Formats: sequence, C-alpha cells, structure tokens
Amino acid sequence: MAYLGNPIKIQTILNAVGNADTLIDIGCNYGFMAKAFLDNRLAKKCFGIDKTIKVVDPRLLKNPAFTFYEGDLVDFVFPQTYEVIIYTATHHRVLETYGKDVAMNVWRKIVNACEKTIVFETGMLAESGVDFTAELAKYYSNDKEHWDEIISVVGDRLLGVEELIKIPVRGETRIVCKIMLSEPDRC
Repeated sequence: MAYLGNPIKIQTILNAVGNADTLIDIGCNYGFMAKAFLDNRLAKKCFGIDKTIKVVDPRLLKNPAFTFYEGDLVDFVFPQTYEVIIYTATHHRVLETYGKDVAMNVWRKIVNACEKTIVFETGMLAESGVDFTAELAKYYSNDKEHWDEIISVVGDRLLGVEELIKIPVRGETRIVCKIMLSEPDRC
C-alpha cells in the first residue's frame, strides 16, 4: 500500500487553517498538504518546494493551481509572500545539514515571506535513532530553548500560537503548531 501521509495530521491542519488565497508547503515531498488544500477547495493557489521534483505526485504537478519550485530551501528566494506557509518536519533537517545559524536565517526568510499563518513542526531532542538530535543538542539543552528561539525570530508580528496536534514520532511527541502573525510592514 502506498504511503498516504498522516491523514489525521493533514485533516487537523486543514481544519485549523481553513481557506487561503496562497499557500506554500516547504519540504512538500509528495505534496500531501497542497493536494489536500486544493482537493478540498480551501486554497486558490498552492506552491511547493523540495530538493527534487521526483518526489512530487505527478498528478499534482499537472494541476494548474499548483506551482512547484525545485531546489534547496537554503538558496531559495521566495518570489512572493504567502498567506499560509506549511513548514512541518523540515526545520530540524535544515539545522542538521547546515547548522543553527543557517537554519535560523532560513526561518527568518520564512517568517518574512508569510502574511498570516505558519504551520510549524520540528524534530525533538529526545527522538531516538536519528542523526539530527545530536546536531540539536549542540545548540540547545532542551526543546523549550529551541522553541523560544523559534518564537523570538517572529518578534512583534506574533499574534498567538495554537497547538494543533501531538504526534508520536520515534519515542517522542512532536507538537504541530499554528503560528499566527500580524501583517508584515509594507515599505
């Protein structure tokens, strides 16, 4: 049977976000989130970015309401702002590969490219059997320190944070959050 994503996680995010004019899924992989938003007519236009187009559902690539960007997020320049950004299960991989400074610079770019809502999930220090935990431990003594730095980057634009769902992953519980932002200043 083909992997269908996490249907409970997907439905929870759909319910929490609702309608969006523009949405980008960072590290979109197969395109589960974009496909769900488009199939449910919750987004007018969806975008996805991943390192290779080979991982994306070919049917999604044919959808005129979907645009795919192939490349490394570290080098990616957002061509526009998006009402909603989905950034799940990717931040810890950027940190693992490039280190804390680069990961936090990427996070700043994401915050700056978002108009309203970021759905965020990252790996946890206590997850077992994965390499990224050693990299996280170089910079943070606990998950709260990591989370506090994530939120500090949002700064004055932070309107609130809502816990959407807890997901058991490799012996730990990840929390998927909805980060609500005020509109960015337009200069």
